Amino acid sequence: QIHNSNGGGGAAMTSPSNPIEASVSSFKINKRATSLRREENTDGKTTTTTRGATSILQGLSILVAVASYDFNQIPHLEELLDSYRAVCESGANVTLVVHTSIPYPVAFIDLLNSRLRCVGGTYEIVISVRSPSLRLHLADLHRELFYDNLNDYDLFIYTEDDIRVTPVTIAAYLHETKRVRRLLNDDGTSVSDYNVGIVRYEYNY
Repeated sequence: QIHNSNGGGGAAMTSPSNPIEASVSSFKINKRATSLRREENTDGKTTTTTRGATSILQGLSILVAVASYDFNQIPHLEELLDSYRAVCESGANVTLVVHTSIPYPVAFIDLLNSRLRCVGGTYEIVISVRSPSLRLHLADLHRELFYDNLNDYDLFIYTEDDIRVTPVTIAAYLHETKRVRRLLNDDGTSVSDYNVGIVRYEYNY
C-alpha cells in the first residue's frame, strides 16, 4: 500500500486504481507486519504461532536515511533494502527514507511492495524526491530528518546506497555501546563523548 506525502508532512492514501501521481515529491511504501506466523502442516491444516522476543532488536525503533542520487547504484540499493528487511525480521520497527533526485517508476515501486514483506517488526520505506541541483548536498538531508524525529526513534542510521547493514552489525553496535557504558561506570551523561566504531569493507563481484 502506497501513501503519498507532500513537503509539509501531510499524507493521503491513494486508491488501487490510481496508486501514485507523477508530480508528488515523496511517497511511502508501507509494510505493517504482525507478530504472527502462519504455518501449513502436512495434513493441509494451517496453524498460527507467535514469534518469540529473542533478539536485542526486538521492538527497537530505527530511522534510516539513505542518500541515493540516481539509478546508477540500483543493484546495491536493492541489496541494502533487503538487508534492512532482515533487520525488521529480527523484530525491529524500521523506517527507511531514501533521498533521491529522480522519481521512481511505479513498476519499480510495485516490485518493492511485492519483495519487501516483513514478519516480526514493521518496515516502512519513504522515497523523498529532491531537486537535482542539490548534488552532493543530498548527503546532508538526513541531519534535519534526524533532528525533527529525535524523540521518536531509538536508533538513527545514515548510509549511502551501497552499504549493506545486517542485523548482526546493529546488534553488535548496541551490545558494544552497552559495554562502553559499563566501562565508564557512569549514568549515561558522558557516554555521548564516545562512539563505537564499525569497520566497513568493499567487495567486488
